[in-house]
Amino acid sequence: YLHEEFYCFRQMHYIRIVITLILCLCAAPRSYAHPDSSALLHFYLGKGLPANNVYSFITDKHGYQWFATDNGVVKYNGSTFKVFNTNDGLPVSDVYHLFEDTMGRIWLHSFASTVGYIRNDKYTSIKYNFSEKYTNPYDIHQVGDKIVFTYGITNGVSTAMITPEDKLIRLGSSIPLYALYRSIKQEHYLHRLDNAVLYKVELKKNRLNLKPVFRFSLSAELLNINKTFIAHDKIYCYQFKGTSILIGALVRKDTFISKFEKKLSLTDLGGKADEFIYLMFPYTDSMEIVTNNNIYRINYNLELLNKIPTSSFLPSNVQVSFLGKDIFNNQWFT
Repeated sequence: YLHEEFYCFRQMHYIRIVITLILCLCAAPRSYAHPDSSALLHFYLGKGLPANNVYSFITDKHGYQWFATDNGVVKYNGSTFKVFNTNDGLPVSDVYHLFEDTMGRIWLHSFASTVGYIRNDKYTSIKYNFSEKYTNPYDIHQVGDKIVFTYGITNGVSTAMITPEDKLIRLGSSIPLYALYRSIKQEHYLHRLDNAVLYKVELKKNRLNLKPVFRFSLSAELLNINKTFIAHDKIYCYQFKGTSILIGALVRKDTFISKFEKKLSLTDLGGKADEFIYLMFPYTDSMEIVTNNNIYRINYNLELLNKIPTSSFLPSNVQVSFLGKDIFNNQWFT
């Protein structure tokens, strides 16, 4: 894993605070003003956190911050930290991502053989009633009032859903499934590797209805893609530590041949030759591109709106790996 530092730029009228932690991996935020690093406060192991490795975080509907770490889940109320780990019923303490549904349940992504959530500071494990063994529940999303997720099994990957009553229902047989995606419009898409097709997902009568919307070329084009998001009926694909973004239009018919229509390189944005993409974050009107040197904000016409060198507010040799804003408009960086 890559170990990075975490920064929060908090601006509440008369207060400006910068918070640093140790974090790694990914999730999402909005646009950023140029941060002021004149004040710096560091949270780490022994100073609020149970570990020096924090993967990601979310802000729940009440404004609490939740951190996924390799030694438990942390809930932060702005002044104190509450840690949830195996002593509180979690199957493992190493949790790498979190998701909040409309019922206020905080779902855990982990390398466990079970799936569950935290609500009202209590962990609930979903009873597993399948005959096959499953591991690593991931890509947890909400579709309607159901929770849908993918999980690994002996001979592939499968999909299941959880009802509001916490009943687990298997949705699909083993398929070489790559991932489930959620667009900025909260639509859901599924990417299969066996036929290189992206499907729009609808849940009907406890079954997944899949409508093809994009077919990848079975070439180096597909092999070089490991990150994807959907926004405004277009698909955006890039490779971790790659140097360009591929853009294609989704189609609304069953028989189709798709191709990427545009290619945006970092050099088109004024990037250096040795610059690479670490992560991207889509929003309603713009997207953020995090590289090893800068944070770019561009609109969906691919026009540059802002460019912030990370060296202007972080120590040298630090890689930004996560961005976020809380309900108070505080800026967070990992």
